[in-house]
Amino acid sequence: MKDRTHLFFVALMAIGVGLAFLQEPGFGDDLTYWTQALEVHERGERAWERGSFHDLRWPVWGVCWALQQTIGFGVVSYYGVPLLYLTLGALLAFALGKRLLGTAAAGWAGAAAFLFHPLLDSICFRPMPDLSEGVLGAAVIATWWALMNTVLGQRALVWTIATGVLVYAAQANRVTGAFIVPVLIVNTLAFFPRRFLWLVGAGLVSMVCYAGEAAFYHSLFGDWLHHIHANMGNAGNKGTEPIPVWYLPFRFLDALWKGNPLAPAYSVLALIGIPQAWRRLGTFGRVVVLWFVVLYLAYSCAPQPMWPIRPLLRDADRFLAGLAVPMSLLAVCGLWWLWEKLNAWRPVRVPAAALGCIAVVALWAITTRNRFDLGFVPEYRAYLRSLPAGTRVFTHESMRAIALLCDADAVGRLLIDAPNRILLRSRDLEERAAQATEFWYARKLVWLTARKGLERGAPPKQPPLGSYFDTPEREWMLTRLLAKGETPDLIFYRRRTPETPAPQILGPDAPEFQGLLPAFPIEWHRQAGPMELSKKWPVPSAIRGKAVRFESIASSAQPEAFTVRLKFKRGADEVAEYLLKPYLHRDGGKEFFVFTIPGDTDHCDITLKFNRKAETVRIESFRAVFETPPD
Repeated sequence: MKDRTHLFFVALMAIGVGLAFLQEPGFGDDLTYWTQALEVHERGERAWERGSFHDLRWPVWGVCWALQQTIGFGVVSYYGVPLLYLTLGALLAFALGKRLLGTAAAGWAGAAAFLFHPLLDSICFRPMPDLSEGVLGAAVIATWWALMNTVLGQRALVWTIATGVLVYAAQANRVTGAFIVPVLIVNTLAFFPRRFLWLVGAGLVSMVCYAGEAAFYHSLFGDWLHHIHANMGNAGNKGTEPIPVWYLPFRFLDALWKGNPLAPAYSVLALIGIPQAWRRLGTFGRVVVLWFVVLYLAYSCAPQPMWPIRPLLRDADRFLAGLAVPMSLLAVCGLWWLWEKLNAWRPVRVPAAALGCIAVVALWAITTRNRFDLGFVPEYRAYLRSLPAGTRVFTHESMRAIALLCDADAVGRLLIDAPNRILLRSRDLEERAAQATEFWYARKLVWLTARKGLERGAPPKQPPLGSYFDTPEREWMLTRLLAKGETPDLIFYRRRTPETPAPQILGPDAPEFQGLLPAFPIEWHRQAGPMELSKKWPVPSAIRGKAVRFESIASSAQPEAFTVRLKFKRGADEVAEYLLKPYLHRDGGKEFFVFTIPGDTDHCDITLKFNRKAETVRIESFRAVFETPPD
């Protein structure tokens, strides 16, 4: 079978595996990149913001932009990004695996190992720089290898340009993409020192590309170094606290071992494969070993430019996704060595194609990666299509983006007013809300700016909330809410009419909460209080099946001082689970959560867990607003 035929079927396998594990869109950076592409369509150059490092990462949002341009705004333009990079990564893993072990079967093993790698579990369905960083890094290694092994001349010039452009794209994708540079330097000095000037040439090409980018940003902001300055805004983030220098090389080792039953197998096989690749597989085998080792040390040990030493990357598995290709290749080397030992002891005659199918089925069965589930998307789409044309909607920019993701055509029929920020009260926002008949918000995203401000210590007291957040029951009726995972995030209100039933408002002393809540105010102190509290709440039949908004006035110096987990059960069977994460101001403010009480529950197990960094928490008051949604 020719290589192009192999590559065609590898691409089909990659697309099939990618589709099988698609999940509902996230409300984090993935939505930010998709929205950036949307804004470039709608606002042109004004879509770039001076302080945003997400806007720099065009290898991620640029693919969204191209898909939006060709097929429109919808989930395909979101999922197309991870599907594209998964496919390119599988093709590169096939080519490099075949080059490493000399057989197409090894290439197939490399592609399959990459597609199921545990480090990709949380990003294989999202447009994120973690996935594209690993694929671009593998492409750099492939072109660099061609450059090092090509007779000098026109072809070497082509590979020099390709390597330089890809290095530039890798660092544009995310600053850690530049870690592929020390990998190239170490490997060139170790195995091709006489061709080091060609690597310098590739570096010059990369610098020319970077200079073009700098000129573009200078035209926007008057700042040649905007790329550096915007990335510096990400310094000092949560999860990069100072740690002992000696611990830096070890901080990510557990990430390679945990999180998925496949992870230990990958780690063990890679450990077996490292000496085999170094001793038996020639120069390219040693290149793959150094690729993995140098890249891991760069991820783990790179410091931020400040004192005391802080790691550049916070401790999250997805930041190691750039290791997926080299680690998969080393795992295949370890597997090949074990297969040789098995055949030497007792020959096994099984066709290669059958072995490949068995391997893929085994990977599919063992991985705990979540299977296909579009979550809230179908229900959101149905709600959008149910609204009459011309319906006036007041929401915020991120919620509009989610609506476009679900059904752009249905959104086009509506009159949507979506300011960027709507949490805090202003006369303009109140007037705009008063003109709408629908009010929507995504809780996590509407709180995003306020939460970041709280993490930086401001403001100490919560400013006045918009009336639609402060007392929504006066003008708005809760019609629907959609949960993303265990978090009730998408909230839909409709303007009240004289015929709308009044909501049921209960205080902490209501019979429905008998024995559940102590007298207010409630104070918790770290020195005297337990770190975890549990209660069992017998859910009254009168409020089952209703939507409820829980409100509290609370304060703490720690913005995320505690969480509340609600497990609604019927007997011993769990019916629904919600995780509530309040954001607190030092001098007090209102927090609110909206969720549905299942109709088939009889009790709720409530667990309140305090943050280890919290010192004190004070809760002044509590109330609950119950509504029966019209649907």
